[in-house]
Amino acid sequence: MARFPTSYFDDGLNDEQFEAKISNFTAANPNASFAGPLSFLNTHRYLLGESYLTGKGAATEFESGVAFWNRYSRILFDAEPE
Repeated sequence: MARFPTSYFDDGLNDEQFEAKISNFTAANPNASFAGPLSFLNTHRYLLGESYLTGKGAATEFESGVAFWNRYSRILFDAEPE
């Protein structure tokens, strides 16, 4: 598994959408600050991204790309067999 075991449910897209909303709000309202339970957002930095794959995760992604190419390249790209 690349980062953590996943099944049909993966909340990564929601995390990215939430971060985009926070970034858009803070960019449009630079003097605003969060209070109470949301005060952590005043210093929050979104650190997840593609560059945070583990070595195993990066290898898995590479292997998936190779497997895809081996299966579908001739169909999709009219490539010659090796």
